[in-house]
Amino acid sequence: EKQIEDTASGTMLAKEEARRSLRTRLLEVTTSSNIVAAEPAKERVEHDVVVRREDTRSVRSMVEELVAAEQLSSGRSSTTRTKDGWCLVEGLVHVASAHGGKLVPVIERHGLPKFYFETSNTVPPCRHNDRYDVSASASASASAANRTSIKRDRDTFMEEDCVTFRALCRIIAGQQLAGPSAIAIWKRLLAVVDATPKQPNKLTPRAILMLGEGDVETTLRKPAGLSNAKCRSVLDLAQHYQRGDLSDSLLFSGKEKQVREALLRVKGLGPWSVDMFLLFHVQSPNVLPLGDLAFRKGTVILFDCKGKGKNGSLCEKKDASLLQKLHQPFSPYQSLSSFYMWRCNDTVAFNDSDLIQNKSEKISKQGNVKTTPSPKRASSQT
Repeated sequence: EKQIEDTASGTMLAKEEARRSLRTRLLEVTTSSNIVAAEPAKERVEHDVVVRREDTRSVRSMVEELVAAEQLSSGRSSTTRTKDGWCLVEGLVHVASAHGGKLVPVIERHGLPKFYFETSNTVPPCRHNDRYDVSASASASASAANRTSIKRDRDTFMEEDCVTFRALCRIIAGQQLAGPSAIAIWKRLLAVVDATPKQPNKLTPRAILMLGEGDVETTLRKPAGLSNAKCRSVLDLAQHYQRGDLSDSLLFSGKEKQVREALLRVKGLGPWSVDMFLLFHVQSPNVLPLGDLAFRKGTVILFDCKGKGKNGSLCEKKDASLLQKLHQPFSPYQSLSSFYMWRCNDTVAFNDSDLIQNKSEKISKQGNVKTTPSPKRASSQT
């Protein structure tokens, strides 16, 4: 018990030390900027370059400390490479340095996107992390080889390796719902095929299609709490996998344009759903979900800007060019800046189930699920 207490205490101290270090660096950056403003114009340019380099080094140290604290508290692998192959540390340093460091206070307040760490044990090490454990590398390589061998056998893949199918089912189940309600519906859909959030492997295209052979109303729609449109969407998605139009191999390794085109052919999957899939499940680095209302609200808060929408809000179509211009400095890591727009708006990001798990457990499984706006159409009280 004493060891457990010491470990917990050490974790909290590490996080607090990272926060104190960040505040100190922010003060140094602010002081340096004030010095530059007070200097003669001829000397300002050269000094400004030096200050920016120093700021970048400070931001990198801050990000690495936050990552180390998160890894210590979660006990997960030390690799910072995402499923799509890019380095999380490099991405965070880039977005934190862009726009004069506008996102640094947001990152300090809300922490790191935890869903990137949930899969860090299944990807190879990142070359930017010199603290990576060799044993973890061997384990990750073995895991990658195992997934590759599974994908070669289509029948086995249909039953055992339907990661993308389950991810898309979860997105469909959560459409037009707030976080707790979305998780409650997701659990009910899993229960229809005798699966759970921790053991979801029984949710496969074949299992859904077998339910579709009977009375869909009693075997799938009502037990899962799905609307008619969502039920049709899940069945159509399963048929796409059965025909081979969709697969883990295509969706994880295909080009983004190809993936978008393939997913938009499924009934009920629109641009917003595809953006959520690419951002959270494929972990593409440069997704900009213009159709997400909370994303646009966060942009207004961060940049203190007005759009052409109602009451000065940003409009998905009318202000598309403005949104792209504001987020261009964050490229090629706009997925990270998009995540922090949700944080600016104090809206729970779509895939952060750990933050809303407790709330969802209070919702009755027997149909006491309230339909409330999703982040896409959320109000300020979401």
